[in-house]
Amino acid sequence: MRGPVELISEGYAGIGWGQFQLREFRNADELFKHLESTQQSVGRSGNQLRRFIEVKQGDFIVVPAPARIYIGIATGEKRFCADKPWGENQIQVTFPCDAENEPISIARTDLKQGLQSRLRIRLTVADLDYFKDEIIERYNDIKNNVSSGALSKINEKAGEKLEQFKAKLLDNLRNRNHYLEAGGQGLEHLVKELLEIEGYTAVIPSKQSHEVGIDVDIEAQSRNPFITQELLVQVKDHVGYTDKHAIEQIAKVKKEDDCYRWVVSLADFSKDAKDCAVKFNVKLMSGAEFVDWLAERWQDLSPTTQQKLGIASVPQLIF
Repeated sequence: MRGPVELISEGYAGIGWGQFQLREFRNADELFKHLESTQQSVGRSGNQLRRFIEVKQGDFIVVPAPARIYIGIATGEKRFCADKPWGENQIQVTFPCDAENEPISIARTDLKQGLQSRLRIRLTVADLDYFKDEIIERYNDIKNNVSSGALSKINEKAGEKLEQFKAKLLDNLRNRNHYLEAGGQGLEHLVKELLEIEGYTAVIPSKQSHEVGIDVDIEAQSRNPFITQELLVQVKDHVGYTDKHAIEQIAKVKKEDDCYRWVVSLADFSKDAKDCAVKFNVKLMSGAEFVDWLAERWQDLSPTTQQKLGIASVPQLIF
């Protein structure tokens, strides 16, 4: 359950969707009936909202944080806090705590590779049932191991360093303080390289390959014996806010229903853009989310790309 990390110290995990008070729905079917009667749409996010509504007492909740995760057990109690952007809908969670009553975290590097990879998924609420044995084992480790509190403090410091790195990286990207190719082309190639690291075959099509009024910067495909997934990505080297025009451009592309459309921007998105994205089932990745992705994968970037971004790999102490 991906939401504001500060909620953890309050004993809650939260998600956004502030236009709905999800605690009012006893089950997901009630939500979907409400959406139908009010002619509202949540696009492809329906399953994520279903998972949140159907969390029950005793369920294990994993909350990702920079460089670490927290594991707790849901009480089943939900609340709505309008003053918590991106975390308005909340569920109470009991997290193991140290002697100072601070929730204990686990370093992501202490997790098996499969779970580490799954935690990179760009969903607010994801199903981790496949990894339940490992999650329960890690939970019991931190609950019963008295040294976990000290390690958690190190994890927290590492997370603080990571947040500083991401903030500076985003500032550099927005202010063109880098050596990527100018005119937005460098950012397109950076997104393409990240997609290839994730296992996609990606190309940057010519600007003449689509009709007037349609803008696609990257076409990507992931193919294996069981599933084929196509992505259409528009990349915006913006500051401030990206408006709905970007969403409208990529929404016009005629593709199969299982094709995912994304707009990746260094900026934030206006409310009109977010509403438009829901309407046309277009996924959005803001600048902050983009550097989250970069921070997870920077070591897999080519040495040349790392240099162009000003990233140096040197040892450092965090305490």
